[in-house]
This record gives sequence, C-alpha cells and structure tokens, in this order.
Amino acid sequence: MTVHKRFIIPVIEDDDQNQARPPLRSGLHSNSGQAALLREASLLIIDEVWALPAEVLEAVDDVLQDVMGSDEPFGGKVVLAVGDPRQTAPVTKENTEQATLEASFLTSPLFAHFKVHELQQAQRQAGDPALSAWVDRIGDDYSRNSIDPTTFFDNVDSLQLAKDFLFPPDVLSNPRSVISRCFLTPLNINVDEFNDMVLDDLPGEYYVKRSHDSLKDVERTASNAEDIDAALTTIASISHPRVPEHELRLQVGQVCSVLRNINVYAGLVKHARVEILRINSRSITVRLIISGKTFLLPRVNFEFRPQSSPFRIVQKQYPLWPAYASTFHACQGLTLDRSIIDCTTPVFAHGQRYAALSRTRHRTHTRTFIPPGVLIEINNIVFRPFVDMQL
Repeated sequence: MTVHKRFIIPVIEDDDQNQARPPLRSGLHSNSGQAALLREASLLIIDEVWALPAEVLEAVDDVLQDVMGSDEPFGGKVVLAVGDPRQTAPVTKENTEQATLEASFLTSPLFAHFKVHELQQAQRQAGDPALSAWVDRIGDDYSRNSIDPTTFFDNVDSLQLAKDFLFPPDVLSNPRSVISRCFLTPLNINVDEFNDMVLDDLPGEYYVKRSHDSLKDVERTASNAEDIDAALTTIASISHPRVPEHELRLQVGQVCSVLRNINVYAGLVKHARVEILRINSRSITVRLIISGKTFLLPRVNFEFRPQSSPFRIVQKQYPLWPAYASTFHACQGLTLDRSIIDCTTPVFAHGQRYAALSRTRHRTHTRTFIPPGVLIEINNIVFRPFVDMQL
C-alpha cells in the first residue's frame, strides 16, 4: 500500500509546486479504524524512502504523533525506512541540485532520528559481481564523467531489434513473461513510441477509448461554450504525466499498468500489472497478473493543471497505461529478466542512470539501444550529498 493511501495524505501535483499552500496534512481521523491499526503496529516499513518528498514523511510524523498522543518522532513508533540514495530523488519543478536536496529525506529534520545501516552484499546482481561493482561506482560518481555502457552490455541499433530482444512472439503472448521485461528510457514520449510499436504486434482489433474532459470550477454557458471546447481540444492533444491518454488505445491481451489504487486489499493498486480480457462499452475487464483475479475497471476522474494553463482539467478515463516500456524514474523497484536501456537521450536528474543500469541480475540480460551515428558515451548525474551520507 502506498504511503499516501495508508496515512491518507493528499497528492500534490507538480503543477501546484509554485503556489503558496499550507503544509501537507493527513486526513486520517484519530478515532478511525485505520488509526486503530496504526496504534497496534509494532513496526512501520517505508520502502523507496529516497524517492519520497520530505513533506510527505513529515506528514506521516505529524499524523502518528496525533494518533499516538505523543510528541516523539513518529509518535514513538519504530520506523524502518528502506531505500538506496543512489536511485532517483523526489521530482521538483526546478530540477536543480538545491531544489532536489531541499525536497528530499536527507535534509528533513527527521533524518537525524534515523540510524543508517548500509547493506554490504549485492542481492539482485550477486551472480555478476563485476557488473554490480561497476553499477555502484556509477551511482557514486558525482564527477559527471561520461560512461561507456558497451563495456558490459551488448548493443542493439534499432527499435525493431530492441522489440525482438524483449518481446518475441512467445513472450508477447504470455503476460507473466511480459511483466518481467521492459524498455527503459528517460522520457515519456519515448515510452509511448515503444509501447505503440509493441501494440502493433498484438493480434486482433484494437479500440480507442476517448476521455470525457471538463474544466474544473468553470460553469459552461452559451457565451463561453466555444472557448471551453477550444481549450479542451488543445489540452487533449498534450500528454500529461500520470494521466491516461485522451485517446487510449486498448486491445484484448494487452498488458497495462494501473494508474490508481482501485482495490487495495485485493492488490489492484497503482502500478499493478493487468491483462485486458474484455473491452466493454462502459468498463474494461482485466486480470491481475500476479494473482489471477479479475476485475471490472470503470472510468475514474484524474485532475491536473496543464503546464502554463490557468485551468484545472478533470479527465474521466480508464486508469490504464501500456506497460511494455518505462521511464528511468518509474522503473525503480523492478527486477527484470530482460531490459533495453535507451542511450539516445541524456539523463536529466540524480540517480536516473544508476536506476536503469541496476534492474537485471546479469549483464547478458540487458542490451543498450544506441543507433548508428549516436555517441557510445552517455552522461551521468549524481548529486554528491547523496553519496557523502553513505557509510
């Protein structure tokens, strides 16, 4: 379960980062069942803590103090924060080292209350210790030196070869195999391009489900209807992070990532992988790949503000996104049987390169994608304070 869901902490969109707002506060009531569950807990584990904005962790601290009636950090509860500071940090609008540090767990007053334990033995890449050591050096290298990934990985020089390596026909027809393979790239636009290539190989007819869009807190009248329609048409043509496409292409047999917590206790949560079984007029029948359980997915509301727009948009769409490719940020936590690392686009944030290089168990499970004419050496961004805090 996500931290936001367990502690009822609102999600603040990137669009609102530049607006004055009060500190994050939990909506959890001290007399609720969730509060009772927290009181009974002897240990709280927060995974991927380095990607969590500090203000979210501080909201957790506040609500636990309230629930426990104690002003001790986290209300006196034992908290185990798990994560790798070499991996990606919180995303900020400015995307500078200073802004990233200020948003991170490292600069929170809560950090001083934790005792740091560093794991010494590689787990995921234990079978390839030379690769593991090389990847760790990249994660620690704040000199901005370029990297030659072909030192360890074979290369494919076309997207077709990348697709053939990841998703040959026997794999594409097996959803359990599909979810352990991924094309990794820095940008969402490249995620979309590769997903579309894979969808072209799926048998059968595809359907396009269009979202129902509206402007929040704007009353539609005869005098402004034309302007509203023009604004929505323009906005529909622009992709927005964490929001489904306005025109969502879906096929039976397609593997998708879920974009919302739908049924936490049944495992149908954000980032869960599902297979589409049936496309109905008002719902999508999906199977949760890990458990085999089936669900009917309705359209849900997504609210966001497009960049440089004065309007907030309410988009009603199925909470699905094709899952054959991922950004470097979103791949954290995955252990893959095969990966392709897109080297055509520079990374732009701390830890992205390390996160992408460390997804598979052995060098033979990964290929780089470097087309003819593209430099073999690629960039790397590491912010030194995240390295210096390690033991």
